[in-house]
Amino acid sequence: MAYEIAKRYAGGVIIAIPVNKLSDRSPHSDEVNEGHGEGGGLNANYRTADALCMLSNALGHAGIRYHEHFYFKTGGGNSMQVEFRDETVARSAQSVLDRIMYRAAA
Repeated sequence: MAYEIAKRYAGGVIIAIPVNKLSDRSPHSDEVNEGHGEGGGLNANYRTADALCMLSNALGHAGIRYHEHFYFKTGGGNSMQVEFRDETVARSAQSVLDRIMYRAAA
């Protein structure tokens, strides 16, 4: 998985999140593949994008806002890395994440 070396936040905490715990969407669009051929930048990993949207929405409802409290670092395979501003935000986010991953698995 590609990654950024520098942290965005001083004291930031990075959490690796299993994408398949948040999204069961296909990684690539069958519609794009059928109409335009395989691969390319326009057929990005939809499962990771879907998982990031679900995570951002759930965290936003808990008052944890993107770019203010957390930032998407990178994703690949079945994992994405998200950096949180500090340990307090990371703990709150982990609580939200545990709830939404439990619901998605049910």
